[in-house]
Amino acid sequence: MIVTHAARFFRDSRLLVEATTVWPQRQRDAELERAVLNSIQPVDVTGSVRPWQAMGMSMCIGCDFKLRSRSSKVGRLTWRFDRQPKDHLNLTVERLAMPEYWLKGELGDWLESELPPEFRQARRSEVHFAGHDAQQLISCARASTLAALRGRKRLRLDLAWLCQTERRAYHVSLLDLSRDKEPSLPQGFDVWCCKPIGAATCPAAR
Repeated sequence: MIVTHAARFFRDSRLLVEATTVWPQRQRDAELERAVLNSIQPVDVTGSVRPWQAMGMSMCIGCDFKLRSRSSKVGRLTWRFDRQPKDHLNLTVERLAMPEYWLKGELGDWLESELPPEFRQARRSEVHFAGHDAQQLISCARASTLAALRGRKRLRLDLAWLCQTERRAYHVSLLDLSRDKEPSLPQGFDVWCCKPIGAATCPAAR
């Protein structure tokens, strides 16, 4: 196996891109490698949303969200975002491999098992998201005394679906401190699956 590393700095976009290419059986195609590397370009985002694509996951989220942390454990890729300026709204997106091995029951039951103990389920429903039938779970928890006096409560929205094309499960979790009755996903947020390998595209940026 041959592994090559390359980096390129896009001055106008102020982006540093690193790429790793893995060639099996010590057979490297330098021409193909150059073609792939030359095809990498920053996406021109002029609207209010920004596309993200890495490690096999693609999504679109508002430009006011900042990537706070990421983790890539075996079979579980996780991105965590905060909205800036920080306003207590957090969004987590996960992609899980081999769901047939860990998902033994209903997807909605798994969502319930993922809830932190302090959250109480309010409503569970079937919805349509990312071109799939999905399970949605709304829950709430007590806020701090000061937030409660201001009429706020901790709201949580969990959304999960199975992508049979990718053989992956996706899990979106939103946490908010709000006076609203139910939380809702931010405008412009989307996740893409069932897709061929290629450049990230964001509907709002086209």
